Amino acid sequence: MLELSAEAAEIRRANERSTTDLTAYDFYLRARAHHMVVDRDRILQALDWLGQALARDARYAPALAQAANFRFHLDINDWAEDAEANRRTAADLARQAVQAAPDDPEILARSAFVLAYFGDDIAACLSLVDRSLEVNPSFGEAWGMKGWMLLWAGQPDLAIEHFERAGRYT
Repeated sequence: MLELSAEAAEIRRANERSTTDLTAYDFYLRARAHHMVVDRDRILQALDWLGQALARDARYAPALAQAANFRFHLDINDWAEDAEANRRTAADLARQAVQAAPDDPEILARSAFVLAYFGDDIAACLSLVDRSLEVNPSFGEAWGMKGWMLLWAGQPDLAIEHFERAGRYT
């Protein structure tokens, strides 16, 4: 039953894509296929595709958020050629994504996580992820991201509760 719900959600999500430019959507899908990859060259390729998607549709929120997330991965793996420029770009992309899709739970959670990691106001970031969870209380990844953010905010006991809750949805 859960698989059918997930499949239905993916179909709905594809039908509700936030761009009308099918080429931009194609570039986004190519990049999205690498979202769990930990390989510098593949991440750079994905960022190139996202750059092409954003050149066609600069307010394409999923592409903005995904690009911010890939820049996070460049940072944590020490792969960014210019760490400070990467940090600024990641935060800027995350902010643009939130502006472009202020009610999309995935955009809110991923952007909040990236912003918190790069040192934005943790309370504001927690507020964004809370909005994400208000829209989709079953979004396991958001519960996990909030757990990390609570750790960074010095609240380990509450973080553990969120990690446990994330485990129930994944």
